[in-house]
Amino acid sequence: MFRLIQFEIYKILKRKESWILYLMCLIPLFYAIGFGVGADNIEYKGELNSLSALDFADDMFLFGYYILVFTLSIGFIMVSGFRSEIDSGSITLLVNKVCSRKKIYFVKIMSVTIFITIFTIVFTLFSILTYMLFLKSSIIANGMILGENAVSDIIRIFCVLLMYIWSVILVGLLSTKFKSFMTMGIFTVIWAVFMYLKELNATKFLSPIYYLINVIENTNITNFIIFDIILIASGMIMYMLSLTLFEKSDLD
Repeated sequence: MFRLIQFEIYKILKRKESWILYLMCLIPLFYAIGFGVGADNIEYKGELNSLSALDFADDMFLFGYYILVFTLSIGFIMVSGFRSEIDSGSITLLVNKVCSRKKIYFVKIMSVTIFITIFTIVFTLFSILTYMLFLKSSIIANGMILGENAVSDIIRIFCVLLMYIWSVILVGLLSTKFKSFMTMGIFTVIWAVFMYLKELNATKFLSPIYYLINVIENTNITNFIIFDIILIASGMIMYMLSLTLFEKSDLD
């Protein structure tokens, strides 16, 4: 199974959908250089001499989440690696070789999860490096790698990563029933509905995004635990349902 996961990660690294995420690593670089040269369209609305390197990495990672590029790119990666192979019939060869649909589905989910986790670590480290090269001596920076908000920064980055993994499972569930284009369309609509529900007092508790925003805006242990319980529980339910649907699906 380990070799299968390695092989799947290798395929993900080469896919064109992954290049969107690679290019997003330029966000902290462009911001840091733009602020350093005094570009008019680059602003910072925090206290002066207060930004640590991890604070900066956290801000850049959250920015990627807010503009939805990370979320949609990860959805495309999952669809490309799972549903597209069902549509093309290539996954049948893997089923015949492995003889276990449960194992195949686990490998598909795990490979994307590992890829996203590695990307998150690389993006964070690259943001820190960018800070040290271009922002460390600026008026907004305190020159430290870890500031007083280090724990909160790590919690927020982890929770956004967990939301991405949850999104992978949701896309996997949709992929067991719908074609590639339809899967991404439904996923986008579901995400838009979640964003709408979180704005209404009567329905906000139905949206996982609401619990993530709570963690981002008020990072404490209570919000963190509630968010983790809801995402892990719902993610496990979706995963088990996906397995059932995949085992019953017609791959011919």
